[in-house]
Amino acid sequence: MYKTLCTIIFPILLLGNISSAKKEYKSGQSDKLDKKKVLSIIKLKKFTKFSYSRVSVVDAINQCTNKLYVKGIQVTLNSKRQGSFEAKKGRNGAIYYTSVLHAPLYYDFVLENATIKEVLDHISYYSDLVYTIKEGEIAFTDKEPTDKNDEEPEDGFSAEDLQRVLKLRSIKDIKKFRGKTFKVNGLLTGIGRGTNSKYSLLGIDGGLTRIEIERSKLTSSVYNRIQFKIKQWKQKNGQDNLNRLMAKAAREYEVIDKKTLAPELFVVFEATFVKFQSDKIIFKNPRYIFLQGLGKYLYNKDDEELVEE
Repeated sequence: MYKTLCTIIFPILLLGNISSAKKEYKSGQSDKLDKKKVLSIIKLKKFTKFSYSRVSVVDAINQCTNKLYVKGIQVTLNSKRQGSFEAKKGRNGAIYYTSVLHAPLYYDFVLENATIKEVLDHISYYSDLVYTIKEGEIAFTDKEPTDKNDEEPEDGFSAEDLQRVLKLRSIKDIKKFRGKTFKVNGLLTGIGRGTNSKYSLLGIDGGLTRIEIERSKLTSSVYNRIQFKIKQWKQKNGQDNLNRLMAKAAREYEVIDKKTLAPELFVVFEATFVKFQSDKIIFKNPRYIFLQGLGKYLYNKDDEELVEE
């Protein structure tokens, strides 16, 4: 009963006396916030707790607007994939969105003590949307379609499974993979030095799969946190347990559910295949490295183009 009342009352309180509004946001403010100022605010301002579901992306965007509008920032949505929704203007001048979809009975995601940027990144990752920072606005739009295989799993291919497949292929076949982009998942079990001091080498599944990336590109706060998590995991014999399970899985042609085994170390990344050498897969030039258990990007190439020119 309480949940039902909240579902009915919250939108009313949020919208106030609403009126029709265009889907494309046009601020009435004459002096909009500079793009770099917007980026600075979303990196510093936090949600103590942020909950949303895949079917309630509109609600997630409304929550962000409610948090940011007092700072002069509007979050907008222009999407053809998010079902039917309508833009409404609240008494405070902000634009909110209503949807024909019913409010979910439970939340798929609960983020705690997350910056607004981390929340926006999370929404983007799980909702097939991309956002851009403009003057006084954060604009969500549909991601560009890709030429990827429709049969590719949501979390990509298991690094463990991919490594087994490559071991059975000829050198000639493996060469065909060079330069191709793969979406892969596994456990981030170590971070070491790359080919030189400027690069880091991320070890997946005990180092059987590796990603080389410039150290300076990694998000420092997430880097420090995952290093701590890896250390804790190893102290609890996590590496030995993983090696034992992987050896057993290889004998019995099974794949380990690593998301359950060590959720905070579970990572999904998209990167370019370079080579398969000494039974190890080497990737470079990642487009993103997303730590699902933490709900944070260790690296996201889109951040380099986040602020529109």
